[in-house]
Amino acid sequence: MSSSISSEEQRKAMIADTAVIDDDAASAVQQKEVIKKKTKKKTFRLPDDELELILAFKPSVHYPDPIFSPVLEEKLPDTVRGVRATMAKADALLEKNHDSISSEHARIQAEYQAKGYATYQAEVTDDEEEIIQVPRRGRRRHRPGVVKRKGEIKKIN
Repeated sequence: MSSSISSEEQRKAMIADTAVIDDDAASAVQQKEVIKKKTKKKTFRLPDDELELILAFKPSVHYPDPIFSPVLEEKLPDTVRGVRATMAKADALLEKNHDSISSEHARIQAEYQAKGYATYQAEVTDDEEEIIQVPRRGRRRHRPGVVKRKGEIKKIN
């Protein structure tokens, strides 16, 4: 009986060792994939339609806080407080977004006035730079005995 227990323990130990080795191999493969995919910044020209949208940007108007009647404040104080808190959070978020958008807007506008076009930078990995093969023009399937040339179809038979 002791030999069956020890062989069972040995089998479990071997399985555990194999799992550790498999995990190490998988992590090594993942690290190699991460190393292969290097990113670099590339400058692109901003399309004209997007440029027009950005240059037409106007900051949104701040809406005043809603005025609640005293009766409503007495009956639903938690709801009124919640609405006011939500409006305050929305104003803070709007202000933060407006600052970042207006700085980018000013940069693009200055670049457009100086060069006549605007650019932006994006990170590109090695995978994105690969050339994509486009399928050949014409029919997608082979039809024996039929030839297509310059818009005309001929039967060879």
